[in-house]
Amino acid sequence: MYDLTPAAKLSMTLRFLAGGVLHDIHRDHGCSFSCARKVIWKTIAAILENEDIGSFDFDPRDPDYLDQKSDLFRSRRLNDDVLAPHVVGAVDGLAIRISNPVGHVDNPVDYFSRKGFFALNCQGLCDVNRRFLLFTCNSPGSSHDSVAFSLSQHYQDIQQGLVGTDSTKPLFIVGDNAYSISLGLLTPFSRRRNGLSIQQDAFNYYLSSCRAVIECAFGMLIQRWGIFWRRLNLSPEAASRVIICCAKLHNFILDFEGPIGADRIFESGNEYQNHLHQTTDHPEPLGPSSFVAFAGAANGSCPIGRTRNGTSCTLLTISEITK
Repeated sequence: MYDLTPAAKLSMTLRFLAGGVLHDIHRDHGCSFSCARKVIWKTIAAILENEDIGSFDFDPRDPDYLDQKSDLFRSRRLNDDVLAPHVVGAVDGLAIRISNPVGHVDNPVDYFSRKGFFALNCQGLCDVNRRFLLFTCNSPGSSHDSVAFSLSQHYQDIQQGLVGTDSTKPLFIVGDNAYSISLGLLTPFSRRRNGLSIQQDAFNYYLSSCRAVIECAFGMLIQRWGIFWRRLNLSPEAASRVIICCAKLHNFILDFEGPIGADRIFESGNEYQNHLHQTTDHPEPLGPSSFVAFAGAANGSCPIGRTRNGTSCTLLTISEITK
């Protein structure tokens, strides 16, 4: 039996999620292949079960919570954006590539997406800081976004409308045309044969601007976790656990880094990452190089980021939680 510290177990897991190969991971940590695999899956399970690590906290029935999220959108947008004060979050779908699930499910063809590969349809809802408020990954790749979202938690509450402390101020989630408009979900006007009116076109512009945050959140998720840079050679159930784990860690990192600056909110993921590398007044991004560096830090003191006041947060924080 190998005597691995919690920090070593966590570093193995993070390196795996960063795109590392198990053969390299077990050699670098001085344990067997089967031991490394067992440690990684146990750590992923611990992260999924722990509510203190990047939990998805969307609560459509809490007026104070909804007001807080809409106030965030208003504070991050331009003064002439009339839609932002009414927006709580943005929703979109993400297709994560997986291997052919034959042997794992009854109908593997259900997982073949319209994009031309086997995938899982993930649904994410995030706030203006790109933190995931809701994240599900339980639909096959062929599922339409509206169908996949209808299976998510709180869907019925959203359909019935979102009400803050001020009942005269309607609140909404914004999405694209893949979703059906409802009392709590706004979608763009469809392009008609004779075009849109000036008012409809302006509405679509502001809605698209607010919706950009979820695309940025997905971009940060994919860029940060190298395991998504190739298809997941896992069963749909195991792949779903990996994806949810990465989404929770995405939230965990944002919780430590603090809110993204107003001038950076609506940039693409790549632009934000480039900005982080070029300046010192923003936290360092957590990328694959950070995981590789941490693999050699047995005491768990390798920092994963720097908070805005200059203090460091370390991976040992999660190590202690996952003992």
